[in-house]
Amino acid sequence: MYSTDQVDYLVLAAQACTSTGDKGGWTPGYQPHVIRACSIVITTKETTTPPVLNFTTQATAGSNSGISAGDIAILNVLVADAVGTVIYKDAMEKTLTPGQRVVFNVGTAGSTLTGDVHIFCEPAPETPLNNTKMRLTA
Repeated sequence: MYSTDQVDYLVLAAQACTSTGDKGGWTPGYQPHVIRACSIVITTKETTTPPVLNFTTQATAGSNSGISAGDIAILNVLVADAVGTVIYKDAMEKTLTPGQRVVFNVGTAGSTLTGDVHIFCEPAPETPLNNTKMRLTA
């Protein structure tokens, strides 16, 4: 695949990771994107329980049908990780098409952790006419 551009998207700012569950996500709106990396920049240090953070694909945005938690990436935060530390997973090639969604999920909650959640992507050249979930309006 040829790179057309690479973009670091801020998915969630100062996201608390103190309870489990889906916290938010990102959906390409027009052009497919290849996810190359996922990360969290620690803004409040964890003090007791090492959190486990999942980046998961929803085949249809808003639907949890058939998902596999952490199929894109799983980040393991340590109690020793300081404010400003970037926890990341890279060397990925997960393509999301318009209508699909990457969801940030806290699998194991910490007691104090907050962070800025990012995905690093590059647009994948494709025409919207080849995506059955897209419809041109009049």
